[in-house]
Amino acid sequence: MIASGLPNDWFKLCLGLLIMVAAPLFGRRLAQVVDPRSADAAAHRRRKAQRKARQKYIAENRQQIGFQYFKSTFLFAGHIAAADGTVCDSEKRLFDDFCARLQLDKAQIDAAQDYFQQGHSPDFSPTAAIDEFVSQCGMVPSLCESFLQMQFAFVEASGTVVAAEWGIVEMLSKRLRAESIYADALEEYRQSAALHAHARARARQQTHKRERDKQRFQAEKTKIEGENNNQQSKNQRDQQRETLTPAQRELRLAFAVLGLPPTRDKTAIKRAYRLQIKRHHPDYLLANGYPESLLAEATARSVKINQAYRLLKDRLKFR
Repeated sequence: MIASGLPNDWFKLCLGLLIMVAAPLFGRRLAQVVDPRSADAAAHRRRKAQRKARQKYIAENRQQIGFQYFKSTFLFAGHIAAADGTVCDSEKRLFDDFCARLQLDKAQIDAAQDYFQQGHSPDFSPTAAIDEFVSQCGMVPSLCESFLQMQFAFVEASGTVVAAEWGIVEMLSKRLRAESIYADALEEYRQSAALHAHARARARQQTHKRERDKQRFQAEKTKIEGENNNQQSKNQRDQQRETLTPAQRELRLAFAVLGLPPTRDKTAIKRAYRLQIKRHHPDYLLANGYPESLLAEATARSVKINQAYRLLKDRLKFR
């Protein structure tokens, strides 16, 4: 009887111990499910722990956090200011205003200017810079928000938003997990950047059109001036021709028959005469297969050459 009842007793004993151990745990878990206030309390405890950890981190790293905030703010301010290619006067005034609001002394202003200039540099890496900022200041939401607001101010300083500026603040917002907070502003910047890009494209097209029109006008002007110069030269030649006496015109025509410009070089005149008379002499032409039907024209040409040569000999007094 005892042997047969022992297993049942052991089973009851084990079951009782299990209930004693599991009941408190199960009860707390059930209480959390049934009573939502316990879940809120747990979340509150987590937030409190995070707040304490943040306060401890700030207390232990206050100087590094402040330096990183200062450095990153002016690095990205310079990067955004130069994103459109130039730093305008309004952006320079905003820089001075930030320095005044932060109550910086001369040494700090010089350092801010150095960081601002570094942001212009092609070697500046915005990804590395924001990673460094997040590692130091990411646990301080108020600093992250202030940092973003200052960058948004530089985007708006020039009055126009370009695509590069919008891309920078969008990257910063995503990296700081604030894109949902600034979604409206980012969308407005995106639309403004698109409109600005469209306007710049139209301006470039108009500039190119003006340049083409200017070049076309210049080409037409050059052509007209060339034609005018040619006409003036022709008129001058005509005037000179009109002022020549009959004897001068006759002499110039004689030179033209010999294929010479006006000259007093007797040797050149004789050489030109021999060359022309040889080319147009009937015997020379017949020997070279010239048609007999055209010999009359060649003979007339030879007569003109001889007349021109005799005229030049008489006028220039040589034999």
